[in-house]
This record gives sequence, C-alpha cells and structure tokens, in this order.
Amino acid sequence: MASNFVSTYNLLNGPRAYARSAQADITRFGKEVVEARYADVGLVLGAKTGHSTILYQELARIEGFTTSNGLASGRLDMTQAALTEIREAGEDMMATLVGLPTNDLGSATIKGEAERVLKAMTDKLNSAYAGQQLFSGIKTDTAPMTQDAGTAQVTAAFDNFKTAFQTYWTDSGKAAETGQAVATVNDIGAEELSLFLNPVDPTTIPASKGVPFIELATAVWNGARLDQEFNDANWQNWSSASNTAITSRISASETITTSISANDSSFRGLARAYSVLAVLPADEFNENAFKEVVSYAIKELGLATEGVTIVQAGLGSAQTRVKTINESLATQKTLLQKNISDLEGVDPAAAKVSLDAAELQLNLAYALTARLQSLSLLNYIK
Repeated sequence: MASNFVSTYNLLNGPRAYARSAQADITRFGKEVVEARYADVGLVLGAKTGHSTILYQELARIEGFTTSNGLASGRLDMTQAALTEIREAGEDMMATLVGLPTNDLGSATIKGEAERVLKAMTDKLNSAYAGQQLFSGIKTDTAPMTQDAGTAQVTAAFDNFKTAFQTYWTDSGKAAETGQAVATVNDIGAEELSLFLNPVDPTTIPASKGVPFIELATAVWNGARLDQEFNDANWQNWSSASNTAITSRISASETITTSISANDSSFRGLARAYSVLAVLPADEFNENAFKEVVSYAIKELGLATEGVTIVQAGLGSAQTRVKTINESLATQKTLLQKNISDLEGVDPAAAKVSLDAAELQLNLAYALTARLQSLSLLNYIK
C-alpha cells in the first residue's frame, strides 16, 4: 500500500509559490495595459529586438529634428515680426517726409520722430528668442546694437564737415562778401551739404566750380563725409554682431540660414537716414539745405526698406522650407510609431483580461494560504 508524505509546510508552500508567480504576472500585465506594449520586449521578440532598437533610434533622430526645427521656426517667426515693425516704421517715416512742410514747421517735428524711430529700431535689433539674440549672427549671447556711439560719430563727422566748410567760406570770398567771418549752419548751401551726404570724387568735378569748392569736395572726400561712418570698419561703433548668420540643420541632408545679422546693409541705410534727421541740426539749416537733407533721407529710406523686404523674402523661404520638412518628419514619425506598435504592441483590452485573471488567481492563492495556515499536523493523526 502506497502512502503520501503530507505536511503543513508542503501545503502552505504551493499556494505561496503560485502567489509569487501571479504577482509577477500582475506586474507584467499591468505594465502592458498602461504602455500597450510588451513588458519585456527582448524576451518576446528575441532576435527581432535589434530591429526594434533601430526603429527607436530613427524615431529619436526624427524627434530631435522636430525639436530643433521648432526652435528654428520660432526664431524665424520672431525675426520676421521684428523686421516687419522695422520696415513699417521706415515706410511711415518716408511718408511723413514726403508730406513734410517747410523747414520752419518741419524740422522740430521730424527730429523728435527720427530719434524715436532710431531707438525703436535699435531695440528691435536687440531682440532675443529662447535666450539667443536674433540679429547678432553666431554671437547669440551678445546684444548687437549700441546707438549712442554711432550717433556720436555722425556728430563728429558733421563737425569735421563744418570745419572744412569754414575754410571754403573764407577761401571762396563769402566771408568778405557778407562781412561775416565765421560761417553758421544756416550758411551751408544745398550744393555744399550734398558733398557731405553724397560725397563726390573731386577729380570728377569740373574746374568751372572753382578751386575753393573743389578743395571742399576734396576735404569731404578724404574724411569729412557721412557714408564713412557706416562702412564696415565704423559700423562697429553701432554693431558688435557677427557677419556670419546662423544656419540650422533641418533634416539629415539639408541646412538653411535662419537668421540675419544687424550688419546687413538695409539696417545701415535706415540708421544713416534716421541719423541725418536726428543728429544733424535740421532746425538751423536754410530752406534749400533742409530740403537736401529730407530728399537724402527719403532716398535712403526707400532703398533700406526695399532691402528689408528682400531680407524678409529670404527668411520667408526658409520658413516655408522648415514647415515642409516638419510635415515630412511628422509623416515619418507616424509611420515609425506604427511599425513599432506592430512589432511590440499588445492589445490593452486583452492584457486587461489577463490582468484580471491573474488578480483573481492571486486572491484565491491568498485565501487558500490563509485557510491552510489554520491547519495543524495534529489534524492528520487524530
């Protein structure tokens, strides 16, 4: 007759082991319900795990481009908004100048407005996005524009012109003719002022203009001229920006320019026009000289605002390209996520059924263990 070895230990150990297995199943199925993917992908996929890893790497690459493109797109949007304000301010100033009254009424109005618009442009060119300067080129940690040093140089240039004009005033006989030894700003004619605003190579001036005028043109050409304050060397008084624009890689095979430097010629033209109106003593000019200043400013504003428009068109193309690439990346991301889901995804509903079953089995194991704990070996030998 065969006999079985019976003990309370064996009776208790079986349900406990089953409970541990059920707890592991609950953890696994619970994770699958929440994440909708295998709890242990490597165990289930085996050799296919490498394929899953490659898909995740590609997904991470696409998400990286999406994030960086978002920053590039934001920078472009902010830059476009600033450029629009700068351009519209220039266009408004040009319209004001076209309808400007005579010097007696116009100079006071235009000087204050030019000072305001010049400061506004400076502030816009010092705009930042996500902690990076928009118009500093690759020097994104430094605000580019400093207005005071630039306008001070324009003042100095005009002072040099006045010194040259004083010599002309004397040598041309105008001092003797008028009995006025020292020339004033009001004595500067439109033709003489034009040399300061639009310097002329003195070798091209006909001798009929007279030696004093040619000597004035020579003095201006050699240094006492406005345009030199806005050349590459002296523009550093205005801007510390880098000429190198920011480029952004928007896909694995494409990079685009996503910024514009404050050193662009269109901004120099605007600063030149505003400075002439804000720095030069327009209220002291005679009527003809004042008209010369206004005509010069209108011409410069027209060229500069057209330049800003061209800049905006270029950045607009970059915006369109980023948008197109982002749409392509979104499509690729959706496809990759589907491939990953097909490879390692589980049905959350099915996982929930398995989870409920495991929880039920665990509860039964706990109940059985509790009942067995009340048993004693003495119950078998009575």
